[in-house]
Amino acid sequence: MGRLFWIQLTECIHGIPKPLIEVLLFIVSFMRKMLSNIRLRYVLMSIVFISSLTLNAQWSEVGGMLGLGANGRVRALCKDPSGTIYAAGDFGLKNNPSVRYVAVFDKVSNTWSELGGTGSLNANGGIRSICSDPDGNIYAAGYFRNASGIAHLNGIGDCYVAKWDKLTNTWSELGGASAMNCNGEIYSICNDKFGNIYAAGDFSNSNTPGQWQGHKFVAVWDKASNTWGELGGINALGYE
Repeated sequence: MGRLFWIQLTECIHGIPKPLIEVLLFIVSFMRKMLSNIRLRYVLMSIVFISSLTLNAQWSEVGGMLGLGANGRVRALCKDPSGTIYAAGDFGLKNNPSVRYVAVFDKVSNTWSELGGTGSLNANGGIRSICSDPDGNIYAAGYFRNASGIAHLNGIGDCYVAKWDKLTNTWSELGGASAMNCNGEIYSICNDKFGNIYAAGDFSNSNTPGQWQGHKFVAVWDKASNTWGELGGINALGYE
């Protein structure tokens, strides 16, 4: 290989620990028998570049030291189409940790705040999953329940998917009160490009209290009809 390549390689590995340099040199001696000089050059430069990124990368707190100030686990992150970051989990209000919320990070002011305003979501349980739709609306689900619905195994009321409307800056139950009829906790939600929302977890399609009855399924909220249904049809997933 040419002298220029070795000069470039030397410049790239500056600051990389000696053991890693030795590994790179071993790769050179091993691979030069199998690859042409040009191909070997690209392979080695790629390895060195990735190694440099890994070694030079540094973590920092989004929003600065104690910027979010979460008093519980952060279980979920998502971003909307504009790139705005959201976080949720087991953390709650400073003066009332049992009231959970979704936090939003403002990249202009470099600060975190409660999405929708103080106490607007008023979630009475942990938030396990959040997502955004193509319009920038935010959805949250987890262990929190509404005040209506029937009494289930782990509490009174139904777990539900909450929607934050970007236009009105308000939270509401997706599909309407107890429209999902969810008799267990929701572990995961996601969206598709059309704005439909999908949910899965420890709930079943039984109307009897207790999620041990009936079949587990993936629920889908149809944006066009504003209704919940079982993805694929009744018992299509076939999981008990």
